[in-house]
Amino acid sequence: MRRILGGLAIFGFATFALAQNPAETKKEAPKTEAPKKEEPKKEEPKKAEPAAPAAPAATSEFFPLKAGAKWKYKLGDAQDVEIRVESVKDGEATLGTYVQTRAVAKETVKVQADGVYRTKINDSPITPPVKILALPPAKDGNWTIDSKIQEQPLKGKYTIKDTKEKIKTKDGKEYETIVVDAPDLDVAGTKTSVKAWYAAGKGMVKLSYTINNYEATIELVEYIEGK
Repeated sequence: MRRILGGLAIFGFATFALAQNPAETKKEAPKTEAPKKEEPKKEEPKKAEPAAPAAPAATSEFFPLKAGAKWKYKLGDAQDVEIRVESVKDGEATLGTYVQTRAVAKETVKVQADGVYRTKINDSPITPPVKILALPPAKDGNWTIDSKIQEQPLKGKYTIKDTKEKIKTKDGKEYETIVVDAPDLDVAGTKTSVKAWYAAGKGMVKLSYTINNYEATIELVEYIEGK
């Protein structure tokens, strides 16, 4: 179980505003008589500015993050793995991972203009967040990571090996995918490799990983779009 969690955790790993209310100032009546008392000008009430529309949750066609979305995978030919978007708040999505219907892990991811970032694992912040997919994806694009989670290192290099590789998964469908490879990761001192395939409109359709010479692959069986 630890090996399963390790692989999934690795890859499937304030502005301050001050409102001021100016104090009203009282005008004293003139001590000397004036030919005509000038009435103070009445300020026209300010028109309320229309409220800005709520920003939509950040998402990507290669990493859909609508609340309620579910990915059902098969680990090998035996175990069922499911990843669910439990909630989306302020552009960040909390994903729960279930193995054989048992909740085993939680992570938080966020889509930004330049990529998809994993920000937390089981409520533990990743500092700085780890980019797991570059946007827009470009073949041979690469980036390095050097982060920590609970003072444990997360280091390595990711490369987009292809943007049009066609694969068929356990759902019987063929997908044109983006292939992201990280063959030499250091995860808390453990040598790890990860390779993931993403399809437009579906997200991750396949994941292969190796931890301490233990190899495993999960493939998509069903994707249920969120709302």
